[in-house]
Amino acid sequence: MAAEKFNGTWKIVESQKFDDYMKAIGVGFAMRTAGNATKPVLTITFDGSTFEYKSVSSFKTITGKHPIGEEFDEKTPDGRECKSVINFVDNKLVRTQKWNGNVTTISRHINSKGQLVMDLVYGKVKAYKIYNKQ
Repeated sequence: MAAEKFNGTWKIVESQKFDDYMKAIGVGFAMRTAGNATKPVLTITFDGSTFEYKSVSSFKTITGKHPIGEEFDEKTPDGRECKSVINFVDNKLVRTQKWNGNVTTISRHINSKGQLVMDLVYGKVKAYKIYNKQ
């Protein structure tokens, strides 16, 4: 099952244009500085119907458990109040966040090297992070 490939503990090894993405969605300078310096360890448990995660860093610990395809209220690490939904499409976990007329997508997939790739898209701004399994 493709969902099982997401399970495990992941450590970030590369980040591109994350500051541009945070700036575009309205994150202030101090929070962006912290976000850029943080190298969280991400633990994922995904069974195909429920996505559970824990992101731990020296800055903040973020947890969540969400049924696939069901909208939920989310307060993002930068303080946005969103209506969010996570779908599993084409072997990708796609999280859509909507707030104040804005929409962003954060998708995760496993690349050919077995790495977890997180793509963040807001309008024309695109960023990504790559994680290796621990």
